[in-house]
Amino acid sequence: MPRENSFGDLICLRFLFKRTVVTDEQAGNRFPWLDTTKETQPLATSTQLGFVEGQSVTQPLNAQVRDEDDHLYVTQEWQLERYSRLHPRNSADGERMDTTDGEASNHEDEWETWEGGTAPALVVRLAGFGHLCIMCGTELVESYFLILAKRWMKAVLVDDEVMIMAKKISKTARLRLSFRNSDDAKTFFATLGRFAKCKENGSPVAQTDPVSERVEDILSTPAPLPHAWNTEWPTQSLEGLATRGAGRRANGGKWRERGLRLSCSADFPVVVRKVVTADELPHCGRSYTNASRVEENEQRFYRTGEPTAIMDNFQLGEDFTECIKLGILHSPTGRFLTAEVFNNEINVSGTALRRRQVWTIITERGRPDTVYIQSHLGRFLSADKDGKVNAASKIPGVDERFLLEYSPQATGEWSFRSEAHSYYLSGSETQISCFSKSPVWWAVRLAVHPQINLRNQFRSRYLRLLPDSSELRADQPHPWGSETLIWLEQVPMTSGPTAGRGGGANVGRAAVARFGRVALRSENGQYLKPDGSLADEMEDSVLFAFELRPGHPRTFAFRDSNGAYLTTIGPGTVKVKTNVTTPGKEELFLIERAALQVGILAHNNKYASVKQGVEISANQHELDDTAIFQLEYIGGKGFNSNDAIASSNSAPQSPIGDPAPLSTGSSATNGMTPGIFCLVTGYWRLRARSGKLWLMAPSAGVQSTGSDGDKCSLFEILTLSDDAGRGHVVLKANTPGSGQSLSARKLGAISSSGRTVCEIQSPAETDLFRVILVNRPSIALVSLLTGGFVSRGKQTTLDCSSVTYERFLLQLTKNNTYQLFAKDTKSSFSLWTVSPSGLIHLKPTKRRPDDDPLDPEYLEPGTEFLFHFLGCGRTLIRIVGEVNGGFTLVKAEPKGEVKWDSANEILANYIWEI
Repeated sequence: MPRENSFGDLICLRFLFKRTVVTDEQAGNRFPWLDTTKETQPLATSTQLGFVEGQSVTQPLNAQVRDEDDHLYVTQEWQLERYSRLHPRNSADGERMDTTDGEASNHEDEWETWEGGTAPALVVRLAGFGHLCIMCGTELVESYFLILAKRWMKAVLVDDEVMIMAKKISKTARLRLSFRNSDDAKTFFATLGRFAKCKENGSPVAQTDPVSERVEDILSTPAPLPHAWNTEWPTQSLEGLATRGAGRRANGGKWRERGLRLSCSADFPVVVRKVVTADELPHCGRSYTNASRVEENEQRFYRTGEPTAIMDNFQLGEDFTECIKLGILHSPTGRFLTAEVFNNEINVSGTALRRRQVWTIITERGRPDTVYIQSHLGRFLSADKDGKVNAASKIPGVDERFLLEYSPQATGEWSFRSEAHSYYLSGSETQISCFSKSPVWWAVRLAVHPQINLRNQFRSRYLRLLPDSSELRADQPHPWGSETLIWLEQVPMTSGPTAGRGGGANVGRAAVARFGRVALRSENGQYLKPDGSLADEMEDSVLFAFELRPGHPRTFAFRDSNGAYLTTIGPGTVKVKTNVTTPGKEELFLIERAALQVGILAHNNKYASVKQGVEISANQHELDDTAIFQLEYIGGKGFNSNDAIASSNSAPQSPIGDPAPLSTGSSATNGMTPGIFCLVTGYWRLRARSGKLWLMAPSAGVQSTGSDGDKCSLFEILTLSDDAGRGHVVLKANTPGSGQSLSARKLGAISSSGRTVCEIQSPAETDLFRVILVNRPSIALVSLLTGGFVSRGKQTTLDCSSVTYERFLLQLTKNNTYQLFAKDTKSSFSLWTVSPSGLIHLKPTKRRPDDDPLDPEYLEPGTEFLFHFLGCGRTLIRIVGEVNGGFTLVKAEPKGEVKWDSANEILANYIWEI
């Protein structure tokens, strides 16, 4: 039987053999692919090799070579000058890896070396079906079957040597192959690249394109998904947690970067990054829920502050699902459970929800009742049989499983019980244990963006505010319009008695429990009450207990103070049923990232529309349902906001984080250095309210007839960095073999322009579009640098390190730009305004966001902004006009200031989450 944590061994199917000498006759009869007299031989498939782990190769095999593809059965052989392998000690038991019988297993790491050049010959062989072996004469020195090897084997080429790292559960094999010449090394390295992750040392381009690999793997992998419109937020899965570095260098006018390629031209500079082509996206048309995983699955805990700390972590696969990020609040002290960076210590000391206080709740398929609790460092909370608790485990196992229990008094408190030992998590200050026989209650604070869509699991319908603002009703098949936006709100926490570490008075259990309750607020500012009515102010009656249901991933239940659960009745009215005290499917709600709906404005100042039928035509002066489209991010190429965040040492684990210094000299972006013409943001889709996608028709026109499986429904959005700052973009078709931009004809018909946007051809005026956000009357902004919310700072400045958000109201101007209003009192507002000092400050105004937009000539300079979307709820905020020339963006500073600057490189401080 495999060990409890033998997942890696079972997936990799690695076979390790003892050194066994076989005769030439045995080798020829039993293993024809090992025949040293022939350059290449027909090979046996892996299913014909009847040995298992630890079995000697001299045992008889019942194998018969089948007549299949010759390439599969061809083995290649290279002479080695030297071969070395490292014998590491197991951190758990001190045993050496790959030791033979009788060898010592209790000494330090050592390199074992075989020398070539003399008899017997030292060779490495790689079979076409993925069998790697190293032989010294007839002695089998090392053997691996490269099944799913890209997940557990990495190789690096340095001159005439290839270094290989093969990962196991608690050990790592390190191999060093020295070839006779560099040509042999390169040939072997290229062949190995078919099976394992290979990268030439110093080369910016991996042998296997990581983006293509992710797109192919993610989009073609079946996954249980709800409706195609769901945005499935938070993260779909946690596969691929290792942080990828993002070093970049300039070389003779060429920008070279790890994992991508940049180039520019003096005549017409443009970002060029050929990562995924149309032919390489065979299944790109799946639902947005699954397609968004192209970027979502790149989560590598780039916000840990330790860029290389996660490299050795257990690779969580699709069986693990991230549910939500939250802070765990101790009762009655009101302090947060904190994971310290030093020595993986945990304590109850945090007075505010910042990076170290954020924990991720993870569920595992097949274990519907248990959860794992992961710190911002990627380590798991663990409790042993003696009640000792730590947050040092890299691998989720038995001691890391907890059961969630909720207060029967419906206070909103949670308890965490060890599944293996049936004790409850408890503690105070630095004394954290799991040895209580009775429940110990904690409160939770959400560490997520507060603006969401909420879907009832049973009806599969989204909540919306009725036009008369009388109630919330779950009756929308799609999250369409601002009326479907819901705000998750909790009672603000104040410092006061809990300030300081280890001192101060307790807040009290009742107050802590109140901090953990949640209110549901509609976009008009009203709060849902248990009876279904709406209240104008936050009061105790609108606070619901918030319960996670692990058996239904990412679903939650809301419970009022009397213990009744929120549900839907009749036509979909959202209210509690007094007789429902146990949540069923009718009482479960799914939290999703709020969808983006936009208008596409062409050069003729008319909006693209489907009013005339299925043809997309720019012929509408006003935005109505026929001219509004849902913008869905697919990704797959171009700018990657995760890489930009990874390049910043200050990037936090969650939307609530500690400020830290910004890293310099490193960027993982492909824009906007001086002269770069456009920013490639990847593949997107545009969906009409009918559910149909924009599609490039065979006639070269664009129609609203696409389905989720159509490759031609993908379009690239290239953001232009024109000095005028008007926010133009180019829509580039994904039709195989074309890559041509879209153009609006004289009468408005949108079709292929017949031109490609490249280094030597700029877009024509008819190729220019504007993307106008239409379903956000108000927004909350999170800085991806500090992890804090944007709110009022000192005097009239803005601060982006706050732990509480502030709503900013948007008004679309007649210039098709945005003005951002901050509410001062019930009757006065302030405007975001650019100041000559480089700060963004709030300037009092007599205008209101619901006033009629001013004519362009009356707009005050420095008050107009644009959004350039990056996918996954992230955006750049661009200042309109020649404020400082070039591509001028709003940026965050490590200490929390909100400033503006011309962006030469897009780092984490320019990226905001809406």
